[in-house]
Amino acid sequence: MKKIADFEQLKRLVKPWLKKGIATNNYLLPDAYEPILRKGALYYAKAGQGLLLLVDHGNHFRLYYYLAGCNSRFLLPRTKPSAMEILFAAGDQSIQEIIAYWEGMGFKAYLSRRRMSVAAAAFTPGSPAGEEVVFADRRHAAAIHALLAASFDPYLGDLPTVDEIKEGTLRQEFICVPAADNKVKGVLRISRRRNVYLILHLAVAPQYRRRGLAGKMLAYFNMTMEKKENTAVRLWVQPGNAAARRLYEQAGFRDDGWEAVGLLYLP
Repeated sequence: MKKIADFEQLKRLVKPWLKKGIATNNYLLPDAYEPILRKGALYYAKAGQGLLLLVDHGNHFRLYYYLAGCNSRFLLPRTKPSAMEILFAAGDQSIQEIIAYWEGMGFKAYLSRRRMSVAAAAFTPGSPAGEEVVFADRRHAAAIHALLAASFDPYLGDLPTVDEIKEGTLRQEFICVPAADNKVKGVLRISRRRNVYLILHLAVAPQYRRRGLAGKMLAYFNMTMEKKENTAVRLWVQPGNAAARRLYEQAGFRDDGWEAVGLLYLP
């Protein structure tokens, strides 16, 4: 495993694998690499038929692969767990070969998710009336971080750091129900890629659940988002999370045919 120094080196490493017939789980956009490279947290490993990118997240490595075949073996880090997520169209049986390949190197199935989508015109989460809902500011960053850390998986939950949350508040990426002393009752994290809004996290603190706060944060988001004819909203949810699925279905979301399987390697 070797460190990647800059974006130019990254492009040279990846370019030979950007062709038909290469299996990959890497859908990171170029701007996502900037903070990773700035932290010195991006590494790579090569095998005969593949390239592996590794992002150091402190408590684990997040892995992104490029594979021309399933015969080579990578040397995986032994200092901390490694996790990856593989996206595929529902019913695509070819993905089983890739999963079996990684399981042969010690990965175990960890969690699965399904993608749900809704057109902005059909997004109907109701009204935020009856509760104060606002865009979060920097004062809420520590409380948001604590709530997300308690609510999402430590390896595949894509948890932002406190500094990343502070930066995100400047871009209005966090909606919250504020509480006293800069605490939060709940938080909704969003991002935008052109005409698609992504709901990245939605969480309510245990003592404030069953009060409709998640729906009110979705409603506030619906009131403030920019809507165009082709605007859509997407999210990922675990199949067994019945309460979350019910909330999203009531707001208009439906499964759109994409699934993901998470794999975890414990050295």
